[in-house]
Amino acid sequence: MTPAIALVIGYVLGILSVFLYGRARPLLKQIRENARASREEARIRRTSGLEDNHRRLTLRRAQGMHLAAPLFMLNDILQEPRLIAPPVQVEPGVTGIQEDIISQTLPYMPEWPELAAIYRAPTLGLVEAITGGGNVVIVGAAGAGKTVALAHLASQAANLHVQLEAGRDAVPFHYHIADLQFPFDSTKDPLTILFNAVSEFAPVFDLRKLPDFIRQSFEFGTALLLIDGFDEVDPQTQVDVIDWFKALTDAHPRVRIVTTGTVNQLNGLIGLGFHPLALMAWGENRISKFIQQWGTAWSQVLSETDESQPSTIDSAILNEWLRLDNTGLTP
Repeated sequence: MTPAIALVIGYVLGILSVFLYGRARPLLKQIRENARASREEARIRRTSGLEDNHRRLTLRRAQGMHLAAPLFMLNDILQEPRLIAPPVQVEPGVTGIQEDIISQTLPYMPEWPELAAIYRAPTLGLVEAITGGGNVVIVGAAGAGKTVALAHLASQAANLHVQLEAGRDAVPFHYHIADLQFPFDSTKDPLTILFNAVSEFAPVFDLRKLPDFIRQSFEFGTALLLIDGFDEVDPQTQVDVIDWFKALTDAHPRVRIVTTGTVNQLNGLIGLGFHPLALMAWGENRISKFIQQWGTAWSQVLSETDESQPSTIDSAILNEWLRLDNTGLTP
């Protein structure tokens, strides 16, 4: 074979190889995508049962986080927690959102949510607030309903009603600071604190798989961390919690965190980028609705007890009496 013929054959083979590679490239890409999807499906199959158990346990705990938990579930008497909508950000050269007359005349005063309730200031739902991006601290005075707000959000997430990145269902991790082991050891994985807390409530047969499940939730951006009681602990413990939050967000920047605080006790949270949103107080309509729902739930409880019990006061009379002069009372 002469050099010229060998050169021509090599040239033709080169062109043919490039042509075949161009044709096969989409197929190779599809094969890689199918393999990735298969791995993801296998991972989901391995963790789906564990996730279902976790959601069920979270829902059961959240529904019991109110004073009358031995009598009825939280949803039976719940008034949906609302947050006072923060003022619209004004940027030069950008057309702002048209505000209503209340927003234009009523100043934003998170320390006085009762005033916002009287004038029916614009509000945000909890799910709406967290899906906007960023971490949130729910602000309110003692007894304003911060614990119930977190419990409601945990219930919503447990029931697959909260979505975070790319439409993924949020996986709730809902705990009080008292459930966590502080101080935080910065030399260890920040998820270690969560491993221990989740293990306290998980079934024994799930314990071995819990670390991988929690780690995957944080890595895939589906973890919704709900931490109650930040405003109830001493300043040193607050510093420990802040250090833990910082380590978590540094290691897992896609995590979404919601905690609680008071207007004058947000030590370190703002510096971490938390958005303070004040909890809306109850107006007369919500108080009346709560009293009615409580009366209905209470009557249901009484109807299930021994019928030989003496007759009780008419619920309509009792409800009207309870509606009198509730101004300024917290939930």
